[in-house]
Amino acid sequence: MKTTKKKLWEFPIILSVLLFVSSCALHNPRITTSQELFKAGNYEEAIKVLEEEAKQKPQNQEIQTLLFRAKLNSYYTHLAKAREFAQKENTAETEKEYKAALAIFPNNFRLLEEMDASLHRAEPAQLPPSHIQTPVTLKLKTQQAANLSLNNASILSIFKTLGQIFGINFIFDKDFRDQITSVDIRGKTFQEILLMLCMMANAQHRIVDQNSVFIYPDQPFKKQLFELKGIKVFYLSNIKAEDAQKIIMPLFSSAGQPTLIQTDANLNALIVRADYKTLQDIERFIPNLDMPKSEVGIDVEILEINRNLINKLGANYNLPDPLIQGGTVTSTSSSDTTSATINPIVPLSNLGSVGFYMNIPTVSLKLLESDDNNRLIAKPNLRGLDGEDISYMVGDDIPIPQTQFQGYSPGTTGFQPLTTYQYKSVGVEIKITPQIHHNQEISLKIKMTITFITGYVKSSTGVSSEFPTLGKREIEAKIRLKEGETNIIGGFIRDDIRKSLSGLPALAKIPVLGRLFGSSEKTIQQTDLIFSITPRIIRHVPIKDRNQKPVWLDENSMSSSTGGTANLPPEMMPETGSRERIAPRNQDQSRGNAVLITPMQLRVPANTEAFFSISLQSQAQLSTLSFRGSFQGNVEILDVKPTFTDPSVQTMKNVSGNSFDIGVSFTNPAKSPPVSSIAQIKVKFPTKGTYQFSLEGINALDQLNRPLTLSVNPARIEVY
Repeated sequence: MKTTKKKLWEFPIILSVLLFVSSCALHNPRITTSQELFKAGNYEEAIKVLEEEAKQKPQNQEIQTLLFRAKLNSYYTHLAKAREFAQKENTAETEKEYKAALAIFPNNFRLLEEMDASLHRAEPAQLPPSHIQTPVTLKLKTQQAANLSLNNASILSIFKTLGQIFGINFIFDKDFRDQITSVDIRGKTFQEILLMLCMMANAQHRIVDQNSVFIYPDQPFKKQLFELKGIKVFYLSNIKAEDAQKIIMPLFSSAGQPTLIQTDANLNALIVRADYKTLQDIERFIPNLDMPKSEVGIDVEILEINRNLINKLGANYNLPDPLIQGGTVTSTSSSDTTSATINPIVPLSNLGSVGFYMNIPTVSLKLLESDDNNRLIAKPNLRGLDGEDISYMVGDDIPIPQTQFQGYSPGTTGFQPLTTYQYKSVGVEIKITPQIHHNQEISLKIKMTITFITGYVKSSTGVSSEFPTLGKREIEAKIRLKEGETNIIGGFIRDDIRKSLSGLPALAKIPVLGRLFGSSEKTIQQTDLIFSITPRIIRHVPIKDRNQKPVWLDENSMSSSTGGTANLPPEMMPETGSRERIAPRNQDQSRGNAVLITPMQLRVPANTEAFFSISLQSQAQLSTLSFRGSFQGNVEILDVKPTFTDPSVQTMKNVSGNSFDIGVSFTNPAKSPPVSSIAQIKVKFPTKGTYQFSLEGINALDQLNRPLTLSVNPARIEVY
């Protein structure tokens, strides 16, 4: 009772102290001032007051909470103002408010990206200049645009006329074939006219010196002899050189001209040997590959739920040895008490009068059921890169003995045991591979393994030792979560059941009645592990607008088949926006709707293969198109190959003698482009002479099934 009175006196004293301390905290003038500033919306001043107070009392959780609330409200206030000014296109105020919000939480990368996007300064408008330069640059007489108009002139004379205008000497390869053609080019620079003439002549060029250009046929053998090649080292920062090599080599290699690429693992660099144009293309393409990976943070909680069910039922006798005695009873009386004793010495003549007595102690019946509390095993915060494995292990390494027998010495029959130990990990192991998507979602490939000791077994070799036996639980899953979404994984249940019996010998084992003479105990230990996983995106791949634009491999040339700028220096590159795609065809045919034949004029030797392209130029959206192509004279048609790649376009062809038929059906007319390639024709001219390639019977319908008129001009071929 004294202890109870003492606790009753202590309770009001402790309560008074707590009330005094809390009242002091509530009446702290700095806290009161900060709360008044917070209510008035003056969050910056409240932050200053609370930061000074937090420096003096860093362990005060109330001050830390108030400081965080003030910072959070100030952050959202500046963010709302910044977005409002951004809608009003007030750049100065927008930047000011964004910077104020970033000053509160400086590690907010999302906010930094939003600020750059709002201020339209995410990236420069123009691409960075190229670092690839040719060893020789042309020195032109004039940089002004020129006009070149010649009818039925040889291509050699046209090249020479161009050289006279700009002060350039043209040198021709011995296998270069002259042909008759007409040109009408106005307001174009030297480099643009040179590209057009090379395309018309099916030729390539190489700059020899400041005043000379070498022209040679566009043939694989000639290109290997005369094409200028260079070696460039590209240093990579993010992607591995081996991975970049596997991607770049097949993309920038053509038939008969593979691009040679070697890797340097120490420098993480690509060493590329290619022509000038290919080196420039690779230079523009590499920034789209060499980008930093996304990063993700994963919050993991491992909770162990233990449930011990202890059931005890029966009689528990307090004496260690229950006593049974026999004999005669002798009573002794006094004024206050009466006692009885048992005399174990009994004469045989009095055996019939002997009584047996059993001393029964106090019996207690128990019924108990108890649950243990849960506990948090681990709470790791993991961080990793997109596509890379993240591993975490919590547990112990236990030795597992392994015994082998080997002979004592050569020639003997005895063996001796040799025991070695191999360590096994026991505990919880987590392996996560994240994949970050661009829509703020994350896919997680999860593998969770739990290894535990289930018991021990004795050694069979006679050595007095026990070896552990291991149990294992494992789960593999692939899930997709939104950022900040939590997923719970459970079901790693393990049951341990133990039974025991105590009581009077033999009697405690009697069915049903045995509970009166003993007690049984049954312990069930059930363990379950619960995993909580929450992914958070730390950093996205910095994809800019220029990364989403295609890299045109024919950006500075007129035709991908000619490769006209394979060795064109930067000073000769056409200006962006002023370049026109010009082909040597009738000017009237390029206007309106037409079916085009390329080339319009061709001069080839006899018994050689020639190629023609048929393309469609139409501002209307077509539903069907059919026509018949024919050659006048003795012509062998080797192949007619449709070139549509869109699966929604269906084509049919039929070849008969020196003519062929093509039919095209656009199942989705909305996808029919204004200019598209229809087919490629491969022919052979066995004899010399003049030939004509024409298209007849053109039948075209638009998407409303209305007839559409398409113009066409025949091609003229001279075979020598």
